Amino acid sequence: MPTRQKWFLLLMALLTAPTLLVGVWVFRLSGAVHELALGTFMLALVVLAAVWWSRLPREPDHIP
Repeated sequence: MPTRQKWFLLLMALLTAPTLLVGVWVFRLSGAVHELALGTFMLALVVLAAVWWSRLPREPDHIP
């Protein structure tokens, strides 16, 4: 997987973690599930992208 895609997935995972934590906190306080659902959906997209991109044929990280 190219470096740019690895950095993007890492950034999205780092963004997803606080979203999930806020979702759990809000769910515990009021029973609302929108942040929890959003965080779960974001994490599923990150995992899906990682699996999909890792199966693509390898190309050079840069073009000379």
